[in-house]
Amino acid sequence: MCTLGEETLPVAQSGTIQPVVRDIFVYKAARNSDVEQVGFSAFFRKIKTDPIARIQSDKSGFFQVSLAPGIYSFFVMENSLFYANSVDSQGYIQAARVYPDSVSHRPINITYKATF
Repeated sequence: MCTLGEETLPVAQSGTIQPVVRDIFVYKAARNSDVEQVGFSAFFRKIKTDPIARIQSDKSGFFQVSLAPGIYSFFVMENSLFYANSVDSQGYIQAARVYPDSVSHRPINITYKATF
């Protein structure tokens, strides 16, 4: 088994990331054909790959979960929708690869209300 963790760190001189408590859903790696997307947004109604875990970040934004080696997609629950705002070079949505006997870090940035 492997451990996957995430922590929120300050960024840029003009602002900081605000850590939040959220439910995080881990699924077998999903591509666009595996989800029901809300328009062209970063929100999804349904994920069609296998659910793996549901965890909650703490007040500092940190979460961790033990996972078997593989590729997983991470979705944050925002209201009643799943949120994920990145796609990797293989087309996997907000993905992380977990390797045997290692710790992987998967930062999740919730940016749909952000201003840049």
